[in-house]
Amino acid sequence: MTITDRYISMLLPSFSSAVEGGAVTQTPFKHGNGWKFPCPFCCEKVTKTSKKKKQCAALIPNGNYSYVFHCCRKKSDECYDNMLFPSFLKTYNPKLFAQYHRSREEAGSTGKGHDLGKYNYFGDNK
Repeated sequence: MTITDRYISMLLPSFSSAVEGGAVTQTPFKHGNGWKFPCPFCCEKVTKTSKKKKQCAALIPNGNYSYVFHCCRKKSDECYDNMLFPSFLKTYNPKLFAQYHRSREEAGSTGKGHDLGKYNYFGDNK
């Protein structure tokens, strides 16, 4: 299990609890299995309960041992554009992102040639 997969498994329960009755389902995509779930950013922007529960967001594998967050509804600024998993995690859960970044740094999977920059201990990411 990769570091990214481990952190996704930590997030999955929060996706289903963000919307009462919302579910997370594992779904096959072109480059492997991903997950569909109610969008944590824009589910509050719709009024009907059935629309809130709709699995309009997904973490889709992109073939490079990473995932892309995609929302079909696009009703909030956070989910309007597709995001690589590190950007999604930083937006959705900044504390967990800091742990994820340190884990990736320790594993040597940050910096040039990776989807996550080196950790800057004096402020923001480089």
